[in-house]
Amino acid sequence: MVLSRRHLNKKVVAGVLLATGILVLTGGVYATLWLIPPPIPETPEQALEIIGTSRFERMPEYRKTEYLGQAKRLLDGLSQEQRRDLFQQVRVDETVRQALGRVRQHGVVQRALAFANATAEDRVQMLDAQIDRMEERRAMWRANRPDAAGRHGRSEGGRHGWAGRFREGIQARFEHGNPQINALVGEYFRAMRQRRQERQDR
Repeated sequence: MVLSRRHLNKKVVAGVLLATGILVLTGGVYATLWLIPPPIPETPEQALEIIGTSRFERMPEYRKTEYLGQAKRLLDGLSQEQRRDLFQQVRVDETVRQALGRVRQHGVVQRALAFANATAEDRVQMLDAQIDRMEERRAMWRANRPDAAGRHGRSEGGRHGWAGRFREGIQARFEHGNPQINALVGEYFRAMRQRRQERQDR
C-alpha cells in the first residue's frame, strides 16, 4: 500500500514530535538529578569523590557545611593503614588533594570559630589537643614516607614537595575567603604558634 504524501508527512511530524518529547523529558530528568544535592556520604571515598566538583558547588551553603563536616568525621575515623593509603592517593591524584584540602579548610574554620567562643582555660586545652594530633600525624608521616629524597635532595614532605604544596593550597584558600573568618583563623594560628613555643620552652 502506497502512503500518500500528506499521510507520510503526518507520520514524519509525529515521529519528530515524539523524539523531541523524549529528549526534553530525558534532559529534564537529568537536569533535576544534577541539581539535587547528593546524599550525605557514608565513606571517605564517596565524600572526596564529589567535593570539588561542579555538583558540589551548586549545593546551598548549609548543605556544603553539612557535607564537609561529615567528610571530616569520616576522615578522622580512618585507621593508620587507611590514612597511609590516603596519603598515597594525595601524592598522585590532584583531585583527591584538592578535595582533602577543602575538608581540611573546613576543619580549620570550625576550630577557629570554637576557639573564638571558648574560655581562656578551654582555649589552652583545645590548642594542646590540636598540637598533639598534629605531632601524631607528623610522626606517622615520617614513619611511612619514602626513604629516597626528592629531586635536588628535597623530600616529598618538604616545602617544595607535595605536603608543602598541600599546605600552601589551604593557605591560598583563606587569602580569598571571608575577611572576618580569615581574621579568626589568623588569630587561631597565632595562638597555636605561641602555645607550641610555650610547650617547647618548658
